[in-house]
Amino acid sequence: MQSLVGQPVGAYAFYLEAKIHVKRPHIKLRSYLHSFEPKQVIAISALIDDLDDIRNQHSGYRLYVYELQGCLSYGLLLAAVSVSTGMLELFIRDMCIAYRVASLHGGDMSMRGRIEREIEKDPTISFQKMLKELELFAVVDFKDIKDLTNFYSQTRVPFAHALVLRMTSSPSEIDDDFFLDYFGGEARGHNLEDRLEQRAIKDVQFTVRIIQKYLPWLNRRYNL
Repeated sequence: MQSLVGQPVGAYAFYLEAKIHVKRPHIKLRSYLHSFEPKQVIAISALIDDLDDIRNQHSGYRLYVYELQGCLSYGLLLAAVSVSTGMLELFIRDMCIAYRVASLHGGDMSMRGRIEREIEKDPTISFQKMLKELELFAVVDFKDIKDLTNFYSQTRVPFAHALVLRMTSSPSEIDDDFFLDYFGGEARGHNLEDRLEQRAIKDVQFTVRIIQKYLPWLNRRYNL
C-alpha cells in the first residue's frame, strides 16, 4: 500500500485519475483523492487495500469487492454503504450455512446446497436469528454480535427500507421517525448527505472489519 496522500492506492490505481463521462458530457466522477480531506483519503485507501485482501482470500465476494472498491474510489458513499451492508448480510448468511454444514453433516460440503435451500425456504430466518445461532455456538464473539445487531438496526435496515420510503412495521427494529428524519420529504437530500458524511466511511470500515475477522473461520469450513 502507498499511504502518501495524493498517490493512487490499491487495485484501482490504474483508473483513479480518469474522468468518466456518463451519457452527458458535463457529468464527471472525480477520484476520492481529490474529493475528501487527507484523513478520509487515507481511510478510504486503507479500505480499498483491505478489500483486496478479502477478494484474494475468498473469490465468492469478488463482485461485491469490485463494486465496493469502485464506489469508494469515486466517493460514492451512498452506493458504498448499500453494497457493503449487502455484502455483510451475505457473509453472515454464509457463516450460518457453514456452521450448519459442520454441525449437522460433519462438514460435508456436498450438503451446502441443501442447507442453502432450507434457509432460503424458511420464512422465519432473519439476520437477527442467524446472529443468535452464531452467538449460541460461540462462532461470533459476544461484542461483535452486539455491534452487528446495532449496525443492522441503525444502518442496514434504514438504507434497505428508507431509500424507497418503505416503513418498517416492527418498532423493535427501528423507530419510524428515524426514517422521516433522514429520508422524508424536502429534508431527504440534506439530511441523508449529512448522515453519509458523518458515518459512511465508518459504516464500511465496520463491515470490512467483521468480514476480515471471520473470513479465516469461514474458509476453514469451506476448505479454502
